[in-house]
Amino acid sequence: MKANDEDIMIELQAGSSQAFSKIYDRYANRLHHFFWRGLNKDAELSSDLVHDLFLKIIEKPEVFDPKRKFKTWVFSVANNMLINEYKRRSVRSNGSDAPLDQFIGSNGHYRYHDQDRFIEALNALIVRFKPETQTLFFLRFREEMAVPEISEIMNVKEGTIKSRLHHLTKKLAVGLDEFKDLNHN
Repeated sequence: MKANDEDIMIELQAGSSQAFSKIYDRYANRLHHFFWRGLNKDAELSSDLVHDLFLKIIEKPEVFDPKRKFKTWVFSVANNMLINEYKRRSVRSNGSDAPLDQFIGSNGHYRYHDQDRFIEALNALIVRFKPETQTLFFLRFREEMAVPEISEIMNVKEGTIKSRLHHLTKKLAVGLDEFKDLNHN
């Protein structure tokens, strides 16, 4: 039986190096992609942030409360690290944030020959959103997280997340209107 993340973290807190390997194997790539997407595809900086995050986990595993869901907790930490990086960039560039690129997953609702055009249009639309909206998009549609998880990660009330998702969905529908009939053959 596959151990859940919270049990693995309890093992890590007890000093198990195998537990660290398990948690790393489960989350390193996902976190790298989370950072990569938010840092304009900067693979080197993304790797550095993943390293820093896991260094924090191995140095102070007791910071994690096993009563919480690990996935939510670790993405909260990652989101805070990303926000700090945005702030550093903003200070370095005298207040102008660096443009962000997006992870855009494939969407089975669209015909294959239109998929590239759809992804290009979606990417162009998402890149114009604020960083917080881009993070919301990533957590909901790439990581497929529930509203309560997103609420905890972004440190915003659930009602606010629902409202933001509603507005995000409307913006996507308007911005991608030309693709609305592509799922009908």
